[in-house]
Amino acid sequence: MYENLGWRPYVQSWIEKKFNPKSELDGVAAAAGTEDELLGKELRAHLYSLFDEKVDFFIDHIRKMKEPIGTCDLQLVASLCNLIECFVSDDYGFKKGERPEFKKRYLDHAFAFAFIWSMCVTVHESNYDKVT
Repeated sequence: MYENLGWRPYVQSWIEKKFNPKSELDGVAAAAGTEDELLGKELRAHLYSLFDEKVDFFIDHIRKMKEPIGTCDLQLVASLCNLIECFVSDDYGFKKGERPEFKKRYLDHAFAFAFIWSMCVTVHESNYDKVT
């Protein structure tokens, strides 16, 4: 049934739930750029755009390859979200009070790393050269 929805609602919900200040989720507008905000509205939109630009193309690409253990699209995307969640935290150098341009660059690198280790590793080793 989820195949009809695709992965986008999952990612949108995950981004808003994980990185949106609680007061915004409760319907009360939070002050833009507050110190307790991990990802501001622009960075949340940027994170979603990374998913939007990369995921569909790559899923179509790997579905043409052999996977030793079959996966579904949502499973791959959920793994990607889990890895990003690990890196986009104060524990791993992503500081709330950091400059937005630093956060954006860090987010790009974290996404690339998580993408490789969540989505690219499901293909058979004979297809590794096609993944790059």
